[in-house]
Amino acid sequence: YILSAYARKDWSSLLGYSNNSAIAKGGALAWVVTKDILQSSKTLSFLKLRASWGQLNATSGLGLYQNISTFGTSNYAGSLGTLPTGDNIANPNLQFEQVEKIDLGFESKLFDNRLEVTADYFNNTRTDLIIGGVPISGINGGYAPGSGAPSVNAGKVKNSGFELVLNYKSNISDFKYDLG
Repeated sequence: YILSAYARKDWSSLLGYSNNSAIAKGGALAWVVTKDILQSSKTLSFLKLRASWGQLNATSGLGLYQNISTFGTSNYAGSLGTLPTGDNIANPNLQFEQVEKIDLGFESKLFDNRLEVTADYFNNTRTDLIIGGVPISGINGGYAPGSGAPSVNAGKVKNSGFELVLNYKSNISDFKYDLG
């Protein structure tokens, strides 16, 4: 039997103070069936069943200083001078994107290790996507010259499916080949 687990606390200075940390956790379990109950099989040389689940935290696509308002300068009246303007509107509620992954699968070798079959079902879900430049009301200064719209947590993406890998190895005299 194979067992692994993890837990960690992620911190990021890219996020607001009240949301700058989150816990990530997960684990995996595998069982090599052919070591325990199918040792005498003539067809099946190796079989491992496996499952994993995990949560991750991400700040993908997030630039520097999104959690604080910053100022820049902007020209006025051509090149007569400059004015201080809002460069970025802060979002102190910005938090980590949450990623959850599930994988169920098996690995097998058949016919004296000639045929390898690996199959997986996966389900990856990402919530609280960090989306930058979300338009806001001009009353808040989002459309003032030189200002930038804030980043927000919004949206959900789910990817799921099956993966299958087949590989066949053999030889004819000294000629070895591998199809897969």
